[in-house]
Amino acid sequence: MRCRAQICPCLVAIAMMATGTTSFSNPGESLLAIPQVDPADQICFVLYTSHEGILKLTAQLYPLPADAPQEVRLEIEQDGVWKEVSRQRVVSAGWTATFRLADWDQSKDIPYRVRHGDEAVYGGTIRHNPVEKQNIVVAA
Repeated sequence: MRCRAQICPCLVAIAMMATGTTSFSNPGESLLAIPQVDPADQICFVLYTSHEGILKLTAQLYPLPADAPQEVRLEIEQDGVWKEVSRQRVVSAGWTATFRLADWDQSKDIPYRVRHGDEAVYGGTIRHNPVEKQNIVVAA
């Protein structure tokens, strides 16, 4: 199955950023371009890892308009209240914001959200380190 720009514009944007291409076309298909997204959809995805008490989290954004905020905020939920724990500038070469937090509590699941501007929010749960399990299935 082939990915089409309408189905996964984020992957198209990342491929184009990685190659320095602003547009390209495939034989028999219309011209693809970096997608324009609503401000509420500006965050494409988030990846994280934690190891030995250090959380590393990267937010991938779609290319930002010149007048858009150039900061991304990381918040975690503590006792039912969202608390900002870090702010990072967007690296425009890849439209990413990378966070590194020391003294991360790996013993419990922690809800997080990444925010950009007033509208864009991407959230999930940073899972605890499953030290209680003897075997861990990575892919099945």
